Amino acid sequence: MELVFSDGRRFSASGRKPAGVRFSSEPHGAGWDFIKLPVTAEQERVARGFAAVLEGSPFKWRGLFRFIAPFLGDGPNSHWYCSELVLWLLQRCFGWFQNVPLKISPNGLYRLCAEIAVAA
Repeated sequence: MELVFSDGRRFSASGRKPAGVRFSSEPHGAGWDFIKLPVTAEQERVARGFAAVLEGSPFKWRGLFRFIAPFLGDGPNSHWYCSELVLWLLQRCFGWFQNVPLKISPNGLYRLCAEIAVAA
């Protein structure tokens, strides 16, 4: 799960090296789905600002593994996994999904975003 800005820059939390929260300009490979969300230029500017502050945060391995082993717990609040990071930005910057817990799978967040998608 990633947030892709209008200029094509990607923002995500990934366990791939170097693991952590980062921006990337690398093109996506095959197999990615994209959902266009209804955001204004000002909302995107605010989201970029929040993202820049979070860049460099560690990847939340325990958050990822708790989907298969819930007894592990969540891990440190300063660490992020992919769908948690994107949902946090959607909640803080756009006011969406306020009642949805951050403990969400990528598929769960995909379904939520698909409900508000802009027709391409």
